[in-house]
Amino acid sequence: MLRTHRWRQLEERLRAGEAWAATDYVFCFCDTLREPLSPDWVSSRFHALVRAAGLPRVRFHDLRHTAASLMLANGVPVKIVSEMLGHANPTITLAGYAHLLPNMAQEAGERLSASLLR
Repeated sequence: MLRTHRWRQLEERLRAGEAWAATDYVFCFCDTLREPLSPDWVSSRFHALVRAAGLPRVRFHDLRHTAASLMLANGVPVKIVSEMLGHANPTITLAGYAHLLPNMAQEAGERLSASLLR
């Protein structure tokens, strides 16, 4: 799939010629010349798709929060989640997601107990 995506990008680059905006992104919210789309455009398009699908209103940023919450709830280390979110350090991540940690601490204790009782 990645090779196919890469070939498609190379074809688009050839068609665009000198107008092509060179980026290091494999995937990006870009126009056909690889210029990043404005955040407002992305949000309005996202809201239109959500509305068309008949889903409840959700902010685009909520997807990021949900992904982080799911990763933390499923045992992905805070440091990794922090890096994926682009936070300067895990403390910032912990400040926003501390409400998930009590359940995670209990689960960690249960896992430790189980490993000791084997």
